Amino acid sequence: MLNKRLQFIGFDKALKICSILIFFILSGCPHNTIQHRTPLTFSKTLSESVTTDYREYGGFSIWINCNERLAKATYTYIEADKDSYNRSQTKNYYLDNRFNTNCNQLSSKTYQKTLGDSRKLPPHKHFDVGHLVNKNHLDYSQRYIDESMVMGNMHPQVRLFNQRKGAWYYTEKLVECLRQISPLHVWAGVIIGNSDADDYFVNSHGVKTPSYSWKLIHRTDINKIQIFVMPNSHTSIAENIDSYVIGYADFVLMLEDSFVRELVSRYEKISADINTWVVEGHNTLMCEGIVTSIK
Repeated sequence: MLNKRLQFIGFDKALKICSILIFFILSGCPHNTIQHRTPLTFSKTLSESVTTDYREYGGFSIWINCNERLAKATYTYIEADKDSYNRSQTKNYYLDNRFNTNCNQLSSKTYQKTLGDSRKLPPHKHFDVGHLVNKNHLDYSQRYIDESMVMGNMHPQVRLFNQRKGAWYYTEKLVECLRQISPLHVWAGVIIGNSDADDYFVNSHGVKTPSYSWKLIHRTDINKIQIFVMPNSHTSIAENIDSYVIGYADFVLMLEDSFVRELVSRYEKISADINTWVVEGHNTLMCEGIVTSIK
């Protein structure tokens, strides 16, 4: 039967049809092949009952839940191999009064000043002003680095979690290394949770201390995502990073805001890799045979 059909439509046409069929078989469904090799754009209208303040800066965007005065989602697009500068911020932490001031934190002072000298306190009371969008990911522009110091990009972050041995620091190193391989879409945010035991900054800054921080990394070279949800704790260390990698469905269940679920819903059909993407080193980094450095 097949030979008769080939004779009827002609060999050239049959070959073309076969080629098209093979392409679709290998490619899979169209929504699994969209790789977004340019920055995403967003609508300011989100389906959320709480007041949500969308703020766009150079190189990154943030969405603040104004009831909590914290960014529940941030986004930055990082081009491949765009890491050839050595810059640091020239601006201190600041409040951005160009936007809805009712959504701002109450202070741009460090969180630790509220608690006092960390040398006299236990590790769970050592807090950094934690970036959601890391300033080093924006090191191709001095203005972008300085803008990342806005308090809307900050949250109370336990110091050991944020610094060299911490799980959050691991994800920052991972982005720095993977950017040498592929364009990246990087999302991050916080989950407040139900505990108020560590809400030390409600009076000083108007914010609760998040129980968790999350990060979603989309690699466009392999069109896969990896999602980390990590406790904001001094026990949240890089050695435990494997236990913080979760699938998309579990991730969405943990999110507190419907507008965040709406923002990340674009990744529902993209494969979530649950095998931890590995980065080694500190100042000099290595991932998948690529060697780079944090400048």
